[in-house]
Amino acid sequence: MEGKQRENSVDMDDESQVLAQAESLADREQWREAASLLKRLGQVKSLSVNALSKLASYCSQSGDYDSAISFYKSLNEQQPSIAKWFYYLGFQYQQKEKWDDAIASYEKGLKAAKVWLLNR
Repeated sequence: MEGKQRENSVDMDDESQVLAQAESLADREQWREAASLLKRLGQVKSLSVNALSKLASYCSQSGDYDSAISFYKSLNEQQPSIAKWFYYLGFQYQQKEKWDDAIASYEKGLKAAKVWLLNR
């Protein structure tokens, strides 16, 4: 109950404060509550890449793979050259046993990360 009271007192206009509260919830493995808090922030204002990535992660941790997929897709659209978003998206598809989508996402991640691959 105490965490719920603190959550309600969070200034939804201050992303850093909301992120700190969400991280506190996540530290206690309250993934669903952390995700809910960031979703509420997203209704008030556009989420930064940092907040959106945490939201996607919290959704994934809570088993809400459909939401995580949506948020990782958004991150891929915002930062298509960042390979980790494709990897994380592929993992969500893998959790849902959507193998073709998982493979396609992992392959896109490899293409985005080709600067990190060794050429032999």
